[in-house]
Amino acid sequence: MPSVASRALTLVRAVARTVFHSRDAYARAFDRACACACVGWTALLLGEAFFTSERSRRITDACVSACVLACSVGYAIVLASVVCGAGDVDATRASFSSLAGVEALFESSAACCAGFIHYLAFDLYLGRALLKRERECGVPTVLRVCVTAPLTFVAGPVGYAWSAAATAAFGRRTKSESEKETKSKTR
Repeated sequence: MPSVASRALTLVRAVARTVFHSRDAYARAFDRACACACVGWTALLLGEAFFTSERSRRITDACVSACVLACSVGYAIVLASVVCGAGDVDATRASFSSLAGVEALFESSAACCAGFIHYLAFDLYLGRALLKRERECGVPTVLRVCVTAPLTFVAGPVGYAWSAAATAAFGRRTKSESEKETKSKTR
């Protein structure tokens, strides 16, 4: 008699194969995730550039959070289909232990779709966090919108490195300016 875990795995495989029964299903998941990420990035950029009130920032943050969550759930579903064998992954060659194994993994449309949705969700999440931190450190809006956001969208780690440098530079300037103000008030 099969165990509960075995039955659950069989059920998940059946659902995954039903939802992702063709390459078109992965293409639809990919398209929906891209559209969702575009909405999130648009909201994030508009929020940084034009919406300065606390209320509008909360609304923008909620919109971006919803997009990150939707992409994350989509990623989990596509990943489950890959892990459960519904995708076209060659399990004999695919692995994370070598470059050849990763190349074999990404020969699969299912794994490519999962990987790209992961990228979309993570970079949107990272972009939101970086822009918020930069805003708090006094980095000018033009740098946040025209440098940090595009770098983070295209190459997340490069955007992170840029943001670390920008917050260090402007954070120090902001601290020294506030120290000057404090000294002038105490005199």
